[in-house]
Amino acid sequence: MLSRGPGSARGAVTRARPRRGDSEGHLRDSTLPRPSERVVINVSGLRFVSTLQTLERYPDTLLGDPRRRRWYHDPSRNEFFFDRHRPSFEAILQFYQTGGELKCPQEVPSDVFVAEMEFYDLGEEMIKAFREEMGMELPMSDDIPPPEDEMLLKVWRLFKDPSSSYLAKLVTVTSVLMIIMSVLVTCMETVPDVQTWVHTYTYRNGTNGTLVRLPATRNPFFVAETIYVAWFTLELVLGFLACSDRVRYSKDYMNILDLVGIILYFVDLGIELSTVNSGGNIDRVVSALWTARLIRILRVVKLTRYSVDMQLFWKAMTNSLPAMVLFTFTTMVLMVVFSGVVFFWESEYPDTKFTSIPDTFWWAIITMINIGYGDHIPRTLVGKVVASIATIAGIVSLCLGIPEFMECYIQLYEAARYSAKRQARRKYGMMSKFGMLGGNKSGFSRRRRDGKFTLII
Repeated sequence: MLSRGPGSARGAVTRARPRRGDSEGHLRDSTLPRPSERVVINVSGLRFVSTLQTLERYPDTLLGDPRRRRWYHDPSRNEFFFDRHRPSFEAILQFYQTGGELKCPQEVPSDVFVAEMEFYDLGEEMIKAFREEMGMELPMSDDIPPPEDEMLLKVWRLFKDPSSSYLAKLVTVTSVLMIIMSVLVTCMETVPDVQTWVHTYTYRNGTNGTLVRLPATRNPFFVAETIYVAWFTLELVLGFLACSDRVRYSKDYMNILDLVGIILYFVDLGIELSTVNSGGNIDRVVSALWTARLIRILRVVKLTRYSVDMQLFWKAMTNSLPAMVLFTFTTMVLMVVFSGVVFFWESEYPDTKFTSIPDTFWWAIITMINIGYGDHIPRTLVGKVVASIATIAGIVSLCLGIPEFMECYIQLYEAARYSAKRQARRKYGMMSKFGMLGGNKSGFSRRRRDGKFTLII
């Protein structure tokens, strides 16, 4: 590629040729601008020609910095040699020629082009803008920022940043085990044989004794839940005291879930202590609280805090929410329509199982999602035709939400994978000879504010 320098785009004077009658001394004393020095850039065997004046428009970059550029100079051929991706370099050179416009070639993958941008050090801000446009940058996290106080910061990192220390990793592992064991205990309590063993009544003094309830201290599940609640309470209180924004911390749904579980535990504890030797009405209160205590099963949602993949899943659900709402609304409309048609045609059939339209909703849903348990089967010809149409309509309605969700998830997954690779490169010191790739950002920040460079996708 041959570049004529700034004059090609901005109307400046191009290289001037001396006239025949001009002497060498006259040229030396002339006020005309000196001709720009041409440079040859060899990228894996493909040569590009430009000028130093064009490259030095951006002195913070690899090609614009003479000190860094000379490491790649081949004096035998009087050219700069780079063993890099050739199709990407045409766009890189165009960045200098056009005054900051950058466009990724269609045939070049985004991650390859970003690697070339990093190698030629086009600036962290420019690279970040490109990653955001191409979906390679994770969205900004809405986590609460760490506190500024040194002591509170240590406590905050202990519970929120497992990579800060080995003790923080131990705390994170303990929290995960507590959540898993708490959910398992709640699930095991619902097993009928376990309920019979734990919540049984025994007689004292033979058959004529008094009916008593098993004390809480002898209930292994209640003791285990006491340990878990003590840990969750400690975690919740220390997190509240150490956080920098207590209002946002209080509004976090995971913290609200923890608080509700802790309150229900202490309510249950008060009832247990007041009914050690009692039965009857208080036991009915305990049974009524049984459903409320099952909210503890929702603690499993807290595991998403420690799983990047689950966080990406919920983020993809949030990003694709309009498509999910459209899918839900369409499914509900089709469910009502098919349920009504099938009910009115099947209600006259002897021994029909379609007793009402709401009862037919179950058949419509399992038919539209192509499960079909076979517990409700249409008998009439019209009912069978409607069932076939419902099956096809269900497949079409699934296409309204799932593709967009998958696209959002794949985009976030690729962004997370690329971010992890970048962090690994920084962690293990994969840098150029002149420091970490990304270089000085001040020059590009100034040019961007002046509107002198543009990212074109």
